[in-house]
Amino acid sequence: MSHPKKSTAAKKSDWTTQEMPQQHTTFAIQQEISRAEMEELKLGGIPREMEDKWFWYFEDGKLYIHRSWTGFCIYILSFTPDSRWIAVTVNRDPQQYRSKGIAGDVEQLNRLLAAWTYPVYGSYCSQLSDTAKALVRMRPVVLDQYQQQRPLYDSYCKQLSEISDELYRMYSALMPQKLRPRSVIYITHADITTLACQCIVNAANESLLGGGGVDGAIHQAAGPELLRECKTLGGCETGQAKITRGYRLPAQWVIHTVGPVYSGNPSDASLLANCYRNALELAKSRGIHSIAFPSISTGAYGYPLEQAVPVATATVRHWLEFNSSYYMEAAFCCLHEKTYDCYRTYLTGQDN
Repeated sequence: MSHPKKSTAAKKSDWTTQEMPQQHTTFAIQQEISRAEMEELKLGGIPREMEDKWFWYFEDGKLYIHRSWTGFCIYILSFTPDSRWIAVTVNRDPQQYRSKGIAGDVEQLNRLLAAWTYPVYGSYCSQLSDTAKALVRMRPVVLDQYQQQRPLYDSYCKQLSEISDELYRMYSALMPQKLRPRSVIYITHADITTLACQCIVNAANESLLGGGGVDGAIHQAAGPELLRECKTLGGCETGQAKITRGYRLPAQWVIHTVGPVYSGNPSDASLLANCYRNALELAKSRGIHSIAFPSISTGAYGYPLEQAVPVATATVRHWLEFNSSYYMEAAFCCLHEKTYDCYRTYLTGQDN
């Protein structure tokens, strides 16, 4: 799909649109947008032919993406300056959008963003190539008039052609890079024992022999086999992580980590961050690509939610950035509405 260069940016009034429905969810994708790419996105896109499926426009720091045929709002993308993450709100009304899940949404957004920012690279490469070809076509005429300049002209044409070829090679390498799977962080309002991801994280105690809260719920759902395996692990220190099978859980694996009992000391944040970081490292070592975290230490261990959530989200984001070549879907699973709202604020920067 190609669009002529626009002198003015698309705006909401250019098309019939509908607002994002109440049935929606949010997540964040790891995607760095350059200034040049952002300027291209801000121009938006107005459908010109029947096969143009999307209408998009930029307003108040957000990119709104609508289905052109129905006007339904499918995605809202929020960009944070100097951030490698894009906060995404996605339509979950089954009457408006048949979602293929978060992984499908991420794949589709990667392709859309790559296509819409193509002119930043593709147009420049094409113009340079056209210039080189024009110079080559002019060569016989110029040589007839300026035979003595032939060596200089030949050298110039050769250099320009080589530059053009190199830019195309760079672009060919760049596009697969832009389209590769991107790690994603999302929040879900659910019971963690029901999630069908590869791995769930248990907020355990140092004995690993079960307890209350999410720890007890996971042991109950997994069955007695989980406790039998946990007894062979020799416990776990605060901030560390160990792994077992999931047994009767939908998840194949359970990573057990021990959060800090809140004391108000600076070491609390470091130990809490270690829980998330070590769980992710352990998951990576087992080839796990989807993991769900509970809100570690914010229950009986007394860690204030408003302090724990920034540590959790920042640690997971930094780990995913440092391990950018390893695809991971990381979920924060929230049983209570208050917890969900707090994670949503810190993850997406949205207050409602």
